[in-house]
Amino acid sequence: IYKKNPNYWLADLFNYDTVEVRIIPEMNARVELWEQGMLDSLTPDANTLEIYLDDSRLVSYPSLSVYHIDINCKNPTNPISGSVAYRKAMYHAIDRETLAQYIFGHMTPSGVYVNELAGIESENHETYRESSYGKAVTDMVESWGPYGYSPEMALDYLKQAYAECNVSEDTVITIKFAVDETDSAWKACAEFFQQEFPKIFNNMVQVEIVTYAGMSATDFKSTGDDKWDFSPNDWTRGASRIYPHQCFYYYLSSYGGSPNNYFDEEFEAQFAVCETPEIKNDYEKLLPEVQKLEEIYLEKVIHIPVVQVINYELFSERIQLPVSTYIPGFGWGYIYGDIVE
Repeated sequence: IYKKNPNYWLADLFNYDTVEVRIIPEMNARVELWEQGMLDSLTPDANTLEIYLDDSRLVSYPSLSVYHIDINCKNPTNPISGSVAYRKAMYHAIDRETLAQYIFGHMTPSGVYVNELAGIESENHETYRESSYGKAVTDMVESWGPYGYSPEMALDYLKQAYAECNVSEDTVITIKFAVDETDSAWKACAEFFQQEFPKIFNNMVQVEIVTYAGMSATDFKSTGDDKWDFSPNDWTRGASRIYPHQCFYYYLSSYGGSPNNYFDEEFEAQFAVCETPEIKNDYEKLLPEVQKLEEIYLEKVIHIPVVQVINYELFSERIQLPVSTYIPGFGWGYIYGDIVE
């Protein structure tokens, strides 16, 4: 329980006399308290969201995060892991619409990685995705199939990977999908791939789910290249609100804690172009360079984008928010709200 400090130097900005924060691990218990009017704010999970989709108290906004899958290019037990054609096959094998709707729960499917808020703090507040350059990349992805999903292209690229790596098409490749055992959504994705990949790849590919606990995905991957092929991830970069290319920062060889083991010189050179002061500080010059970077990202499949994360939150009717639309970096200004009985 927090009580307002009248001596705080910004005390006039805060209207609540008391704020009570409840630690309620179980979602069902949170929902029950919400329905009883005992909570003023509730963040529903994917299962709970269905109940409140038409509720006027529900607000939503895109986040900086695009859920994605890292691809191991060094697994000694996977004979095609070093092939870019293999990476492309995996990219095109992802049915993002199904995952976004039924597994992650009303997220937005995405075959691109630059998030929907990237560039929103530019001078004219035009996001990269809204620009003609971002739209050109989106159109290219859609020409392959819905959000890049194309079973036909996936199978063709897989056969190219087999040929490049001198692997007989009689060989069955096992994709090790490493996932935190507590992450129900990504486990469900892995189970979905177990069913779909053999169909898409004519039984040339199977999926094995490898679970771990008590460590981060990056820590698990450091235990050995032979332990994984796919690893779900979720990295956000606040600087991308101003500089869209910055969402790729963690996938450079210069980043010490990189979650991936795949690096590309062309990709890194283009990122460096975007970092040039002449380009970086002129948004109109930056946009076409980000387009080139994102096209290289897709050509090499640095990793696999899956869904654009959408945040949902419920606020009780008695809460008066200070803004009517979500403001990046400020949110809904919940802490600056007021109570109207």
